[in-house]
Amino acid sequence: MSISRNPIDPRHEEIKFSLKLRGISLADVARELGVSSALVSGALLGRFRSRRVEKAVAAHLCSKPEQLWPDRDHTLGRCELPNH
Repeated sequence: MSISRNPIDPRHEEIKFSLKLRGISLADVARELGVSSALVSGALLGRFRSRRVEKAVAAHLCSKPEQLWPDRDHTLGRCELPNH
């Protein structure tokens, strides 16, 4: 029996790599925000929403959440997946 795994999100890996190039890990972002590394990773993967995490990661990359995650709704301070 094989275990089904979620495919790796290339954007997630790219963001992690970009942070690493700057000497920052997801654990560093988590400590900075006082949250778990799992929350940071889950938010970046889109498993759940955290505008705070997205803003912190974007700031470390001199970017904006809208640029890193263009497929997410960023209106009115909310950050949700578009309706399908």
